[in-house]
Order: sequence, then C-alpha cells, then structure tokens
Amino acid sequence: MKIEPFGERVAVKVLPIEEKTQSGLIMTSSKNNSNRGEIVAVGTDVKDYLKVGNVILFTQNAGVNYTDGTEDYKILSTKDVLCKVIEG
Repeated sequence: MKIEPFGERVAVKVLPIEEKTQSGLIMTSSKNNSNRGEIVAVGTDVKDYLKVGNVILFTQNAGVNYTDGTEDYKILSTKDVLCKVIEG
C-alpha cells in the first residue's frame, strides 16, 4: 500500500525504542511509545529539508496512527516534527 500525505504533512514509519542493558544487550520496547520515525512519504507542500528516508523526532502523541499489517505509521503535520536525527 502506498501512502500520499497532503499539504504540509509527512507519513512516518514509527521506529522502536532501543534500550541497552548493563551487559550491552539491546532491547526494543513497544513501538507505540516511540517518538522517533523514518519518513516514508511527504506531502506536496513539504519543504526540501524533509525528505523520504530522513529519521526524525516528533512531538509525543502527535498525528494520526495508522497500522498496515504489522507496520505502525503516523501521519504528522510538519509543525509536529522537532528535528532530523543525523548519525555520525
């Protein structure tokens, strides 16, 4: 299924929260509590600084939840996007 947001909205695949134990094991907790996601689609009015593939942080409890099978998505307004996560 393809998602096409309208206007200044983005569709985000919600990423799991990763936590490390003292021994270094990475544990993932529920996706529903995460405010981190990867942009999978952008609306026509979204500025160039947000692109498909960007990992972002967004406001907790923002947007509309959407589940397609086992994947969790959120449709967010760009005003709910706090920042891009830049690795490195």
